[in-house]
Amino acid sequence: MQTKEQLFQRVYEETYDRCFYFVLKKAKQLEDVADIVQTIYIALYEVIDRKGVDYIDNYEAYVMTIAKSKIAAQYSWYERAKQWIPITRTEDGRERHTIDDMIDPFDDAPATYTVSTQLLDDIASYVRTKPPIVQKAFYLFYGEDLSIQQVAERLDLPLSTAKTYIYRTAHDIRDQFREDERHE
Repeated sequence: MQTKEQLFQRVYEETYDRCFYFVLKKAKQLEDVADIVQTIYIALYEVIDRKGVDYIDNYEAYVMTIAKSKIAAQYSWYERAKQWIPITRTEDGRERHTIDDMIDPFDDAPATYTVSTQLLDDIASYVRTKPPIVQKAFYLFYGEDLSIQQVAERLDLPLSTAKTYIYRTAHDIRDQFREDERHE
């Protein structure tokens, strides 16, 4: 007989990819994905802990049900929070920020040996100007190291569309930042 921890670990390993990509596809903002996935698995662990290992028959279906619920809860909260938090606020009398600007999905972008952190920040800022679906495709290809075929499948896009999003964004970045280097 497996323990609660062993069962949780097995279910986590078997369902994580499907859950992660489902949340990634449904999330309005890239930075929300990790938090939503974490709350899904916390909720699963709490159910296993309270009800026991025999309570759930189909763990994959149960995880996906929790995922749908957590996504709905996240975005109903998000819309309410926009009403509670001022749409714009002044800091130091100058900068104006919206609630959408408070979290940076690229805060932990890894700095390589040949690329400055400032350049990475500039590129991340540029990518954030793109539509959310383009950001997600770009993140999956470069951040998660998925193939274009896998990106298209995860986001339910035609292959040519995923390829266009990724390559056009990469081309725009090269043009934008190569041009900036020439003017410095």
